[in-house]
Amino acid sequence: EEPPAAVAPATTSPGAAATAKSPGQLPGNLIQFDSSTRCIVYGLQQRAVQGMLDFDFMCKRDRPSVAAMVFPFSGNHYVKFYWGTSET
Repeated sequence: EEPPAAVAPATTSPGAAATAKSPGQLPGNLIQFDSSTRCIVYGLQQRAVQGMLDFDFMCKRDRPSVAAMVFPFSGNHYVKFYWGTSET
């Protein structure tokens, strides 16, 4: 048996590796996320939202990363969430 042939490395555009500066930054200076990024959570994801708020509080973010929670399947649906020890 012959040893397997060497695999050629994948090729990319010449400037692709040079323009990407960090994992969150795309080529062309587009930044996906930063410390002020906020999200809208769709659906009744109470545990996920509270986990995100807890993480943000522990990381000492200025404001929560969750801007809103959308649950269109019910009329008025109020849920309590906590930012540290205060209710939001």
